[in-house]
Amino acid sequence: TTPLYVYLASSYAERTGDEAFVDHMWDSLGAATAWMEEVGARNGEGFVTYNRAADTGLFNQGWKDSSDAVFHADGTIPKGPIALVEVQG
Repeated sequence: TTPLYVYLASSYAERTGDEAFVDHMWDSLGAATAWMEEVGARNGEGFVTYNRAADTGLFNQGWKDSSDAVFHADGTIPKGPIALVEVQG
């Protein structure tokens, strides 16, 4: 949801011209953008990705987080890293 947060803040500021909002959110938006570039896109391909960190963690960490929401054509579950299209913005 970090890319969505940045997108929504940008859209709000563009639509309303609310410069005080931008000033208030600037550090947070900068941190979110840095996270997307440094942590989320750590694979070097420019896509925000995730890996399942623990055996008991969620298989999928996106808006469709059921255990079988993301799969290969043959039905197998990918191991990761996974870059969901809806996260890319």
